[in-house]
Amino acid sequence: MKRPSAMLLTGDLREYALAASVSRRFAAQRGLSSCQPVCRPTPVSGRPPPGQLRAQGHYRTVGIPLDALTGPGNLDRRARALRHAFFPAHAPPVVAAPTWPPGPLARAVFTAVSSDRPLVFAETATALREPAPEPGGHWVLADSRSPLAVVAAGYAAATGKRFAVVERGEHLGDWLRRVEHDSAILVAEHGVFGKPFLQELATSRQSPLAPGVMTAYSAARFSRLVWRLLAHRDFRAGGGRFGEPDRRPVPLRDTAPLEHYVLSGHGNELHVHHGDDEVVCGAFPVEERTGAPEGFDCERGCPYPGRIRGADVPVTTAVLLSCESATFGDGFAPRGHSVLLNLLDGWCTSVIAPYKHAMVTPELESLAEALVRGGYRLGEIAERLNSLVGPHGVPDAPFVLLGDPELVPATTPRVDSAVRLARQGNAVVVECRTAGSRVLDSVIPLDHLGPVTAVPRGLAVEPVSAELVSADVRFAFRSPPTADSVGVLVFGRTEFPAVPLRFRLRRAALPTVDELDRLRADLRAVADLSALGLDPAFLAAQTRGIADLLDPLLAYPRLPESILNHTLLRHYDALRDSVLRVARRAVLGQLREILGETALWISHRYAGSYGLTDRTRADDPLRPCPRCAASTSAWRYTGGCRGLAPRTVEVCPRCGIVADTPDPAALDVTFAGSGAFTDRTEHRRVTVRNLSTVRQDVSLFAQFTEWRAQGISVEPGIVDTHLGPGEETAFTFTFSCRDRPHDELASLHVFALTARFALSCFTQRVLVCQAGTPTRVGVPAGEDGPNGPSGPSGPRLGPVLPMVARPVEGAGAKRGSGGGEG
Repeated sequence: MKRPSAMLLTGDLREYALAASVSRRFAAQRGLSSCQPVCRPTPVSGRPPPGQLRAQGHYRTVGIPLDALTGPGNLDRRARALRHAFFPAHAPPVVAAPTWPPGPLARAVFTAVSSDRPLVFAETATALREPAPEPGGHWVLADSRSPLAVVAAGYAAATGKRFAVVERGEHLGDWLRRVEHDSAILVAEHGVFGKPFLQELATSRQSPLAPGVMTAYSAARFSRLVWRLLAHRDFRAGGGRFGEPDRRPVPLRDTAPLEHYVLSGHGNELHVHHGDDEVVCGAFPVEERTGAPEGFDCERGCPYPGRIRGADVPVTTAVLLSCESATFGDGFAPRGHSVLLNLLDGWCTSVIAPYKHAMVTPELESLAEALVRGGYRLGEIAERLNSLVGPHGVPDAPFVLLGDPELVPATTPRVDSAVRLARQGNAVVVECRTAGSRVLDSVIPLDHLGPVTAVPRGLAVEPVSAELVSADVRFAFRSPPTADSVGVLVFGRTEFPAVPLRFRLRRAALPTVDELDRLRADLRAVADLSALGLDPAFLAAQTRGIADLLDPLLAYPRLPESILNHTLLRHYDALRDSVLRVARRAVLGQLREILGETALWISHRYAGSYGLTDRTRADDPLRPCPRCAASTSAWRYTGGCRGLAPRTVEVCPRCGIVADTPDPAALDVTFAGSGAFTDRTEHRRVTVRNLSTVRQDVSLFAQFTEWRAQGISVEPGIVDTHLGPGEETAFTFTFSCRDRPHDELASLHVFALTARFALSCFTQRVLVCQAGTPTRVGVPAGEDGPNGPSGPSGPRLGPVLPMVARPVEGAGAKRGSGGGEG
């Protein structure tokens, strides 16, 4: 059974110093697992929150007043009583300590505890000389003016760290830059750690471990934080272990104690939203809200039914991914309202949090989770998160560590990945072997890659091992300490198998500026279709769909990035064409729906957005109508201030509008035959020709106006084709009616949309007749019109087919290539 631990409850810091000097011997004498001093709550420091009391129960800790060891009396009498009770007659020389100020008292406490010597107070005691700092080692640095320095000295001695005090808290940063160190904890009043200080701290790269900060509103609260740090250390050393989250989010109000948790949500320095209905609140008890504006009380009338005070969150180590939550003395919320300090006032002992706005994504949450579960030390986690670089190549470094950089939240420390590099042309194959970690951590010299235009914008990561080919595997570039290399973190949502895993680092195949300009022009062209009568909201949804698919590739590499995306990026042209084809077909589907309800003439819809500038083109006056050979006129429209592409409408005095196209036209459509629609099933052959000098990808459909009222369906529906310059292709469309159609003069439209979203419409007038094939006006029965036979001697239109006919065999045959889809 685990042995209990104890806390020696003291009054002021002088009593704390006495208790610290004997706590180790007291634990050994009483058979306790550990013993640490804790300042008693005072009216200012407040009663311990429920979260800390719960932790005290889990650590099986009992509180013992220092008076129970020494009896009543002044400091001298108590010091003698402790020396007599815990040190033998031949005890080592005493450490004489001044009763104040904090700096010399802290130095005396560190000396007494680390050398296991008794502590006595002497008004005439001189301050112990501050030793010259030696390079290397793990340090605790404290502001000599702060009472927190006394508690910090006890923590440094208990953990085997070096200890130093600086004259002022503002000089802590100077010490970090001046002295070589392996890790450092900075201790000062919370007001010292303003935003400029935290910014300098987050960008510090003096050691492999990011520096940590430790602070609190009072020395009493700080002593409770240090007690929990050491109690949890002893708890872990004795085989104790809290649970790990099996999902995110977990209900913080009801969860069992957790070793670590990535707490993510929108928030600020006062509140953090978590999950669906929880809000972590930073309000301290009323007695701690000194200096708050009169009447400010976020608990009064709180609108959050799922509110939970930060001190009650049962998490030992938290990665808090909420903007600006690491705010101390220079925030907007008044003293006594800090979600970060409130977390550290109850159960939690360590927090990594952003001091400014941070771009928090689900991928960043996964990376933080992978680093925590991968056995990284807290200083390594903060360093990795702060060294991440996006395409711009400059780390943003928004995170600060509140805690000890050497602590490991996971069960076991990480094992460095065994990394092997192999050149492969202008690429590097990286092989990592890790023992069941979620992270592959490597640093690659840039000279292995040949010339690279930019780091990391010009670099890409691709999976080689099958185990890495997964949508759950991502990577992030980071800026290593040396300028001639790049760091790569490959991570997943679950542990990687303990086998060699390989990925490839290569130069990225990024779209050119011209390709990006073309895509932007295509998206503008989609939006401009609203001028032709399409619903702007529908078109906006299409552009969003295109952007949602392609933007992640165009921003490559994002932070973090999918390990699969560069494979897609290398096929960007095909992917873009596929995405745009889907959008083209959606637009044509919308036009077809509009055509089913109305007689759609798009020039009637865009006339208000365009200006009519010319009625006959100077370069093509009165050309023959492609349907009946009558003379036509051409109306030319320009797009005005919106910069819309010019359009030309060709008008026949007999056939009406026969073509509505961009100017110059890229396509032409001709109809084979002009026979009437006399049966429930009719076939029409349509030829599409590329008039331009470039390849055209085209989607098109054919259908009658008001086809829904007539009950007309068509096969195939929307078809796609690819036409080289001057190339043409033909499709046969089969139209079917549920019932025999009523007599009407109808319009058959062919709408065609190119890859650049240039819309063309071609029209043929068709006489719908129930009684059989009519005689055309002006053309005797059995004679040919300008577009082929139209009377009884012409080809029969085929037998009656079911309501929706199958595509005619050979439909889509072309001098080129084409295809259809229902």
